[in-house]
Amino acid sequence: MTWPFYTVLFISLGITVGLFLAYQSYKYFVSSVRKTQVYIPRVVLHSLENNVNRGELLFHFELVEAQSVTLEICNEGFETVKIIFQGELAEGAHTYRFDSAGLPNGTYFYRLKGESQQVMKKMMIEN
Repeated sequence: MTWPFYTVLFISLGITVGLFLAYQSYKYFVSSVRKTQVYIPRVVLHSLENNVNRGELLFHFELVEAQSVTLEICNEGFETVKIIFQGELAEGAHTYRFDSAGLPNGTYFYRLKGESQQVMKKMMIEN
C-alpha cells in the first residue's frame, strides 16, 4: 500500500467523523430548542404619557386572562401609598383614573400585581 491509499483513507475517515459530530450537534440543538419555554406575559402595564405628572393620571393595562389584580402607588421604599384598584377583572384592556393631588411631590412607582406576575414602573409627581 502506498501513501495515496493512506491519504484517501485518512481524508474519508476525517469526513466521516466530521459528519458524525455535526449530526450529533444538530440533534442536541433541536432537542434543546424543543425544551425551551416561551414566556407569555399575563399582565401588560403601559407607561404614563409624561415623565413628570400632576393632577389626574390615567393608568392603562391589559390582562391576557381574567384574574385578580391590584393596581397601587408605592413610594421610593416600595411601600404601598395608595391602592387604586383591587379585585377581579376580565381579560382585555383596562383604564383607571387617579388624582395625584393628595400626594407630595417626589418619585413614586405604580405597580400592577396579578396572580402570577407583577410589573412596576417609575413616575415623578409634581403638583
